[in-house]
Amino acid sequence: MTLKDRIFVCQNPACPYDQFPQDRDHNAGQNVLREALRLIGLMDQAVSGTGSDEDANLPADAG
Repeated sequence: MTLKDRIFVCQNPACPYDQFPQDRDHNAGQNVLREALRLIGLMDQAVSGTGSDEDANLPADAG
């Protein structure tokens, strides 16, 4: 994924947003927030499994 790619499409079947196009920066912000909450003990599960190298982080088709 490059900086010009604005749309993130998760390919992880365990992700609640599987195959749902998301704004890349908003998705990254959600992941940072979840990890911060996990680290301070307000959330039980890790963010692992989202945005992994195995995902096909491809930009959504423009047309």
